[in-house]
Amino acid sequence: MKNFSVLAFFSSSTCNLVLSVFAFSITLISPLDSIAGQTKQLRYNLLPGESYNYTSTTEIKQIVSEMQFTMGTVVATTIKTDVQSIDNNHSTLGVGYSDTKITTSGMAMAGIPDGTTNYDDFSNNNETLILTDRGETLSRDLKTSKKKGKLSPIERNAQSAVKALSYLFTEFPEKPLKIGDSWMITRNDTIGGKSDNQILSTIKLQYTLANYTDTLGFACARLKCHSITSTTSGTIEMMGRSMNFEGDGSLIGTVYVELSTGMTLVSTIDNQIDMRISMGGQDGMIVPITVNTHSFVNRMPSSSTEQK
Repeated sequence: MKNFSVLAFFSSSTCNLVLSVFAFSITLISPLDSIAGQTKQLRYNLLPGESYNYTSTTEIKQIVSEMQFTMGTVVATTIKTDVQSIDNNHSTLGVGYSDTKITTSGMAMAGIPDGTTNYDDFSNNNETLILTDRGETLSRDLKTSKKKGKLSPIERNAQSAVKALSYLFTEFPEKPLKIGDSWMITRNDTIGGKSDNQILSTIKLQYTLANYTDTLGFACARLKCHSITSTTSGTIEMMGRSMNFEGDGSLIGTVYVELSTGMTLVSTIDNQIDMRISMGGQDGMIVPITVNTHSFVNRMPSSSTEQK
């Protein structure tokens, strides 16, 4: 049961990490109204008062092969993004969450009950983002209803949905692009605070503008992405024992984005992370865990985004 208690603790941390990584899947691309052979810059083209709603579902499987143990988590939530103002090509966006559900399976022996938990109060979490027209994040102010103190495993998984949204916005290159062109993005992320579990992740992604098509009744661009490198590391203290994390991963995905605004229409991402946990120093136990993630994001129709 001691090993299972460790798995329960690690489960919440890896869900955070995976959602953060997965969260590269939820990407916004700017307007692109050129024909093949011409070059255009990718930029956001938003107007104050516009609103974009999304449903997001992430399925996570954590496999501990040595123990023949598999844990599953599904995080589903609705995300509402409001364009509050535009100033000097900087967009101020307000983001809210609702209808968040966390479903767990195979975790009973690790001390986490199986079943679905509804988080109606999750809508009290909201944030304000300021982005440049290239998608560079200038500031991010997150307000949460959670009081200070460590989160429970289920609360941690729900809060990861907020953390993941930071990857809904992609930083675009300076140069104009044509179909077939690619560019690189590097993202560094820290999960957890100094007084809580902390995991550092770095991922380098390559994006390629693949082609143009119609999706959900909108003219859109299809974007392919895959990871060049993906690493994680971190250290936490539990019951007086040190647990070191390190891992490597790979990610592949497809994103459809609306040409006129650059906003995401549909995205699908598959990600795998091979984690290694060392406990108790040089002579301690090493636990390998494989984390497989499938994520899907779909834009919902709304009065301000319906095609006219």
